[in-house]
Amino acid sequence: MRAIDSLTRKTLGLHNETIVDGVDITLNNWFACGINLTKASIDQLAQRAIKENQQERNFPEKAVGLPGVFVGQFAANTLTDTFFDSRGWGKGQLFVNGYNIGRYWPTAGPQMTLYVPKPFLQQMNTVLLIELTGAQQNFITFIDHAVWN
Repeated sequence: MRAIDSLTRKTLGLHNETIVDGVDITLNNWFACGINLTKASIDQLAQRAIKENQQERNFPEKAVGLPGVFVGQFAANTLTDTFFDSRGWGKGQLFVNGYNIGRYWPTAGPQMTLYVPKPFLQQMNTVLLIELTGAQQNFITFIDHAVWN
């Protein structure tokens, strides 16, 4: 427990000058903040996003290629183990029904899919992706097998 306590008291962020391509871009008056990724907070974020965007049907097309938080729902006729196919997405984190499934980064490989166990699924499911680099598509695919590069 002491190790965890000491980690939570560590300062985060950039402590010295920041150089990009030889140019000093040191930031002033900025702070780092954590993101609450508990199941309850992910569920709340997903439900809020779904409620706010129900009327805007063209939102996914505008978001292709951009980083962001993507939320969607799908119905499962049969509940079974499945795999999220990350090909076509950039780099990020996947949550299904508030459960943290894992990180995806298909261009880095070798894992192209993330395992989603049957107990995490329901008849109606909510998917939340935190996309960091921008996806080349606006849909997700679940398949019945793992894919390795």
